[in-house]
Amino acid sequence: MSNRRYGELVPGYELPQFQLKIKNTSDSGIHDDATASSYGYRGGLVPGNTVYSHMSRGLVGYFGSAWLTSGQFQVRFARPLYEGDEITCKYVVTERLEDAAGERVLLDFTAENGEGASCARGMGSLLLGESPAAPEELPFVTAARRGELPQIPPITPGNVALNLAFEPQRIKDSTESNNAYIERVSDPLPIYQRFMHPGCLLRWTTFADKALRSRPGSDDLGPAMHTAYSVENYGPALAGQPYTVYGAYIEDYNLKGNDYFKTDTIICDEKRGPVARVQMTSIYHLKQRG
Repeated sequence: MSNRRYGELVPGYELPQFQLKIKNTSDSGIHDDATASSYGYRGGLVPGNTVYSHMSRGLVGYFGSAWLTSGQFQVRFARPLYEGDEITCKYVVTERLEDAAGERVLLDFTAENGEGASCARGMGSLLLGESPAAPEELPFVTAARRGELPQIPPITPGNVALNLAFEPQRIKDSTESNNAYIERVSDPLPIYQRFMHPGCLLRWTTFADKALRSRPGSDDLGPAMHTAYSVENYGPALAGQPYTVYGAYIEDYNLKGNDYFKTDTIICDEKRGPVARVQMTSIYHLKQRG
């Protein structure tokens, strides 16, 4: 990729905005109207994963495969979005710099509802010319590959076992998974005939946690809610390849009466190495709203 192609990316430059009427792509948990209403919301919340996918669309539409192989994305959700809400995704360059990894473009982005209120806000970066280096193998990945999988105790408020490796999630048919996800979020970009959709990758990172929280005998802690994502891409995640997802809980805390945990996950193409890392913050015990 020639950096000269991106000569326009100077501070203040705005990428094309992206607008759509959003759909609620789930009917379970906090995304169900009745459940969400019982917690004080006016209806089922659009999944954070879906919002993330739509915010990614403008970046992938502009940068193409470069974003999928070397983009970094951090987003926090500030307000709920509901079925039928109009959203506008905006992107602006904040800085262009040289660091130890090479030349990098920094961006801010936001998803606004029809009233102009920010519902999700984030920042990201794109390393021009090459993919960033993946981290050294994390301890929970090493443990899982060795088969060192201790029994993770049931989750209760304030008691989440940290740094214990999840059961690895094996994705054998990534093409089927990818196609189903693309249809789910109605993303028309043709690039996903070859590459995995970033929202599909992010969805895989929730499988182990959901399995742990739904084990027989586990406390019913109510619906979970994603509040923030941090995503780093290390190389092309190609559709059709088998993948393994490794992970662990790494934080557990209470804030304003809600119990949160953070998961750390690595998505690996076992032949070529890690393709992405996702850190996800979720409320796992949601207090009732007044």
